[in-house]
Amino acid sequence: MRKVLYYNILALLLLAILSGCGYKHYLNSGKEDYNNLKFASAKDNFNTALQKRPESYESLKMLALTLQKLRDYDGAEQAYKLAMNYPQVTLEDKFNYAKMLMSNDKYERAEDLFKEYLVTNPEDEIAQTLLQSCQFIELFRDDTSKYKIKPLPLLDNISMFSPVFYEDGLVYTGERTKAGKKNPWTGLGYNDIYLLKKNGGEWSDLGKLAPVFNSAYHDGPVSFDQNGDYAVFTRSHTSNEGKKRQSNEENVNHLFLFSAEKSDGEWKNVMSLPFNSDDYSNVHPSLSPSGDTLFFASDMPGGEGGFDIYRSIKQSDSWTTPVNLGPAVNTPGNELFPTITSSEDLYFSSDGHPTLGSLDIFKTEIEDGEWRKPRNLNYPINSSADDFSVILMAQDSMGYFTSNRDGVDRIYELQRKPSGVVSIDGLVLGQDSMPLEGALVKLIDNKTGDVIVEVVTGPDGKFDFELLSDRVYKIESSKDGYFTESYVRSTVSQYEDEVEKVTFNMKELIVTDPNSEYGSDGVYKVDNIYYDFNKHNIRADAAKELDKLVKLLNDNPTISIELHSHTDARGDDKYNQRLSDRRAKSAKAYLVQRGIAASRLSSKGFGESRIINECKNDVECSDEKHEENRRTEFIVTKK
Repeated sequence: MRKVLYYNILALLLLAILSGCGYKHYLNSGKEDYNNLKFASAKDNFNTALQKRPESYESLKMLALTLQKLRDYDGAEQAYKLAMNYPQVTLEDKFNYAKMLMSNDKYERAEDLFKEYLVTNPEDEIAQTLLQSCQFIELFRDDTSKYKIKPLPLLDNISMFSPVFYEDGLVYTGERTKAGKKNPWTGLGYNDIYLLKKNGGEWSDLGKLAPVFNSAYHDGPVSFDQNGDYAVFTRSHTSNEGKKRQSNEENVNHLFLFSAEKSDGEWKNVMSLPFNSDDYSNVHPSLSPSGDTLFFASDMPGGEGGFDIYRSIKQSDSWTTPVNLGPAVNTPGNELFPTITSSEDLYFSSDGHPTLGSLDIFKTEIEDGEWRKPRNLNYPINSSADDFSVILMAQDSMGYFTSNRDGVDRIYELQRKPSGVVSIDGLVLGQDSMPLEGALVKLIDNKTGDVIVEVVTGPDGKFDFELLSDRVYKIESSKDGYFTESYVRSTVSQYEDEVEKVTFNMKELIVTDPNSEYGSDGVYKVDNIYYDFNKHNIRADAAKELDKLVKLLNDNPTISIELHSHTDARGDDKYNQRLSDRRAKSAKAYLVQRGIAASRLSSKGFGESRIINECKNDVECSDEKHEENRRTEFIVTKK
């Protein structure tokens, strides 16, 4: 019996020893993988170590750090939460836990942990910034209606990011499941550069961009000049013509920037940029539209923190020594994914400026040679997850960016909702071009016809209104004895605030008896209604002027008019009379065609009986002089 008990105890001891050895093996293997940036296999090893020894604080902490590197923020948060129960937990663990809480929208708990951390580390700038972010998180969500966003389909990609405009589509960096070499960071395939186009409202993937952009290892992101024939892109540092990753003494494979040129429709001439180094990475290029300025991110020595934004200038087919953008842009944290626009606005992502959680997108610009304080683009562009690589079209009204808010990097389309206010600086002038007092000016909803506000002009003839975005307004000015005038202003797609001057030149409305003697008072000329010689059809230039008369009749729906047509003195008098009648009827028919009731219109031709210059019968005149007499006028017959 004692012998049996002895062997049972011995077996348990051996099992415990073997279990401990197994645990140590997986823990040490995980650490080695972690140090070599093989986070996919490190995760597996730490999980196995925890299965063999669930109480292992060291395995749990390393698993949390690994999940953080893999951007599995939910998993990392849970691992850190468990680690908080161990007596070995450190302030650094609490700091990292707080960052994961921020990335998962749990700002109150994160704020408490940052405060606890800062008691011992009061000079930590990153912790101070993150605490401020938690305390003022609602400011980042102040205007949630400014943009509308929607994700693009992943198509064949596991993840896709960093879109850039190219020809009539998008070029992006994608990660796919594929045969061949695997990325030890994620255990999946390496990144490649792909082309995406929209056809009939649907996105379709056109495969890899070009052979020169895609090697056996990481390629992308990429940037093009505005002509699309020069590019700079990120690529893993390799040797043996791209067949082997090149690592430094610390066994780290850094990322380099390369350029390529397009000639005769083919991309070629791939060149390593002169400031690449085995000792640091250069990533995320952004070329200015002209292609002579390059912004990129790098962790080269001498920066403000982790990765910083740098600028280099192209001179004589080479690039100058990069210049750090300085502390206004760069922080002790990481600044990545710059985008420079044609207006020299710089967008970039940072986890060192106040954010909603992880990387947020910021905007800055140069003023008097200095970079201004970056502004957070706020929610919904930014989220508690990583948000980066924004590109925008004209007026910033539409564009794309990348986010992993749904657990994986994917491209989102953004549409800016109109939010600009138009301030109308108005003036009403009378017949003598002097300010007109007593005009009633109304601001009207052009869709419903409702009067929003109305004012009566004073001695200075001035009025002002504020027009909100995404509407159509009509401004109407009227006064007894004058023609009513109006101006329609759409603020649909009004993205910026604007001041607009509006002037009404009010004409006196005189009712004239059609049988009265011809004179200047009460006769209104329709400017530039000219006819070709011996023709009565409405020319294109005349139609534009008659459209103004259509507007006047619509603005004054109670008046009736008589159209008068006149010819020049060339030709037979009787023929010219008949021709002018046809011209007057043509003008009337045009107005009816444009919706004016025929009952409000009459027409009459006067032939050559009312010549307004010296070009009467038997007088030599230029064609231009004769054209002055081929005119259309109108009188108001009913008010």
